[in-house]
Amino acid sequence: MKLKTFIKPEEIKKRIKNLTSQILKDFKNEIYIIGVLKGSFVFLSDLIREFPQDKKVILDFIQVKSYQKDRKGNIEFVKDITIDIKNKEILLVDDIFDTGETLKFLIDHLKKNKPKSIKLCTLLYKFQNILCLRKVRNIYLQLLLGCICCS
Repeated sequence: MKLKTFIKPEEIKKRIKNLTSQILKDFKNEIYIIGVLKGSFVFLSDLIREFPQDKKVILDFIQVKSYQKDRKGNIEFVKDITIDIKNKEILLVDDIFDTGETLKFLIDHLKKNKPKSIKLCTLLYKFQNILCLRKVRNIYLQLLLGCICCS
């Protein structure tokens, strides 16, 4: 099977620069970034490279795994965050917004630590799941680079 390129690398780079500008407007002071492993790693690296050198970034990672044996799916932690996020503005970065279940689980978990706010940034979302965005309430979706259309 041959893969088709939907977004050219130079377009991704341009959009990441624009996204970084938006993030810097929203996060005036230090920025606490939590990357969802393992998918967000490359996207998050590209994003952070665009920040100015004097921008204070506190970075941590979280990792879960889910089992889809039944329709509900069980989610369990592989790695939790190690930083204190109480009263902090958080940017949660993932590679893809699929069903929204994992991100909702992570956001609910992070809220237990009483952050000031949680904003979500994903590289892609599945167009067929646009209605599932409602599952992630009170979360600002920064900018989505593209979509995967599935039938």
